[in-house]
Amino acid sequence: MGIQATSPDKEMSGNQRGNSVMDNPLWMLVPWAVFAIGAGLKFWRLTSLIRKHLLGVPSQTERFRQRLERIWIKDQQAA
Repeated sequence: MGIQATSPDKEMSGNQRGNSVMDNPLWMLVPWAVFAIGAGLKFWRLTSLIRKHLLGVPSQTERFRQRLERIWIKDQQAA
């Protein structure tokens, strides 16, 4: 009356064991790939802000303000 060990093959039927999608170890790379893409995009956004600031490229708000000032100056000259 001892405990009899069974192999995993006997515990699961062939249909359950053979059709598991997650058996492939490459699926472990999917979360890492998602993380790497997200980190890369975040890094790109942060560095783009720094690059724009260092290169002196005006922001969208600054360009919009400049455009409004040009329109205002044209209206003042026309009046």
